[in-house]
Amino acid sequence: MPMVYATRDTCPPTCPLIGDGGCYGENFPMKLHWDRLDEGMTGMDWDGMIKKVEALPANELWRYGVVGDLPHYGHGTIDSYKLGQLMAANKGKRGFAYTHHAARWSPAAGDAHNAFHIDEANHVGFTVNISANTISEAEKWFSLGFPTTVLLHESHTKNFKTSEGTRINICPKAQRKDVTCKSCGLCQWADRDYVIGFPAHGTRKKKVNAVAVGDVVRRIEKSYGN
Repeated sequence: MPMVYATRDTCPPTCPLIGDGGCYGENFPMKLHWDRLDEGMTGMDWDGMIKKVEALPANELWRYGVVGDLPHYGHGTIDSYKLGQLMAANKGKRGFAYTHHAARWSPAAGDAHNAFHIDEANHVGFTVNISANTISEAEKWFSLGFPTTVLLHESHTKNFKTSEGTRINICPKAQRKDVTCKSCGLCQWADRDYVIGFPAHGTRKKKVNAVAVGDVVRRIEKSYGN
C-alpha cells in the first residue's frame, strides 16, 4: 500500500505523545527512517509527493502520515492550501490520514478552522481521522460527526461500548496477525458508525497507557477533591 511519511515539524506542539511522550514513530526501526527523513537524507519535497499521489491508480487505497501529521502554519493550525492539494490529488482514490491537530474537544473550544477543513476533506473522499487521546475526547469528536480513532490502554482487547453508548471497535490489525492496513481499510471509511481503538503496544506502551487513561485519572482525582 502506498504510504507517505511526513517530517516531525508537521506534528502539533500540543500532541502529548510528541518526542519522548510515547509516539510509536520513535520506536526502532521506524525512528531510523524518520530521522533520515528529517535530515533530508531521503524523501522528496511536497510538490513531488503530490505528483506521486496524483499518479496513483484509480481507487487506490493509500495512507498519508504513517509518521508526522498534516502540514500546518504553526501552533497546530492546519495549512488549508496544502490540505486542499492533498484532497485534489486524491480525487478518484481512497486516501486516509490521522491528525492530532484537532487537539481540543469541539470547534466551539477554538478549533473551528481545523474542524472545518477536516470536515471538508472527509466529504470529498480524503478521510482525515481525528486522533483522540482518551475515550472521553473520542466521544466528543465522534458525536460531532467526525471519523475518530482513539488511544486505548493495553488491557482493551475486545470491542466495547462506552457509558455514553459510543461503540469502540478495536483495530483488526491489533487483533489478528493476518490483517494489514491494506486488507482492512476501515480507517478510510469516513462514515463509519464507531470509533476505532488502538491499544497501547510496543516499547513505549507504558507512556501511551498513561495518556490513554489520563482523563479517568483526573475524574478519580476530582471525585476525591484533589
